[in-house]
Amino acid sequence: MRSTNAIRQQPPTGRVDVSRFPASRLPELLQALAYLQQSATMCSVLRRLHASGNIVFVTYHPAHTKFLFHNPGNLRIQWNPSLGLQDVTGYLSPAMLLGHELGHAQFTPGERCAMLGCERPQSFQHEAYGVEEACVIATVEQPAARELNAARRHVGLTPLETANRSQHQLGRLIDVSGPLVSPAHLTAVR
Repeated sequence: MRSTNAIRQQPPTGRVDVSRFPASRLPELLQALAYLQQSATMCSVLRRLHASGNIVFVTYHPAHTKFLFHNPGNLRIQWNPSLGLQDVTGYLSPAMLLGHELGHAQFTPGERCAMLGCERPQSFQHEAYGVEEACVIATVEQPAARELNAARRHVGLTPLETANRSQHQLGRLIDVSGPLVSPAHLTAVR
């Protein structure tokens, strides 16, 4: 029988749980996660999630991609592998949108609470979670996009991520053919 100390010393078992994602779309989710893991920034986010002990459930949603935070025990990302994002600065693949939402999931309740108390940056003033959005865009989305684009260039592929967002609200979701798309496949749906 294990002692109480041995139980406390076990490493956290946080993870991204894909068991609730439709089996028919699971290959797209796994493709997106493999792509994201080519980024040192995204690997750091995933390590942080693992260290937190939290489980982040990824579920499918037909109309959007978003992070839902109800409590630390119920972290969910709703994701659609066929919805990218386009704004005035460029576009983000569905995979990168998943990475953005994973960026939200890494924060502890204390960090989230502290961000709510901060003054919202310019261009995020009308968003309830403006500080958190600005932080995810600046510290997860933008560096991960640079790293992923560099990885694609390294093997002779065209970069996917061209958006360099400085705000959150002005993008529109676009219908694409899969989680890793090229600009030629973009078709506006919104």
